[in-house]
Amino acid sequence: MKQRSAMTFFDRVSDTCRFAVRFFRHPRRVSSLVPSSRAFGEKMFEGIDVDNATCIVELWPGIGNFCDQMLERFSQDGTWLMIELDPEYAKRLRSKYAHDPRVLVVEGSAWDLELILEQHGYAETPIDAIISGLPTPSIPPDEMRCIVSALRKYTNQATKFRMLTYMPNVVPKYYEGLPLRRLSKTWRNFPPAYVLGVH
Repeated sequence: MKQRSAMTFFDRVSDTCRFAVRFFRHPRRVSSLVPSSRAFGEKMFEGIDVDNATCIVELWPGIGNFCDQMLERFSQDGTWLMIELDPEYAKRLRSKYAHDPRVLVVEGSAWDLELILEQHGYAETPIDAIISGLPTPSIPPDEMRCIVSALRKYTNQATKFRMLTYMPNVVPKYYEGLPLRRLSKTWRNFPPAYVLGVH
């Protein structure tokens, strides 16, 4: 039986408020005032076999919107690995998903992706998908090069990559060497958002 999220209405309101506060504190690091919509979440995971996935990695998960939406479908034997830079958010995510052994929250940086996978015993595990909410333009160039290098490695091994962006004509230049394609646009999101991806 699939495990269900323990989220309540008040949890969602609380998370949304935290997201808004984070936006006002760090507007360059958080590109939207409100979390992504369910309609956008569905677009983000098109083409990904969530039900049978072994490992999904999420970079910059924020309040965990995508995980909340997909966890009921997610494989009982899989691992949903979240890498979150913000200590407060990482702590909140650990508490939020403490009931579900499939979710692993790591406080760390996306540019340490390969190291984090190795440290947690996933170096040889097939990665089904990497999901990104990274605020790409605000990431320093040297760190961005590390992220792109890791993404090239995994996408060359058939890992699917999906990223959220509001600037589909600007963001690809930061991912030089990665064959990003515009996969979809969702108007039912504030602001309207795009999914870019590989595979």
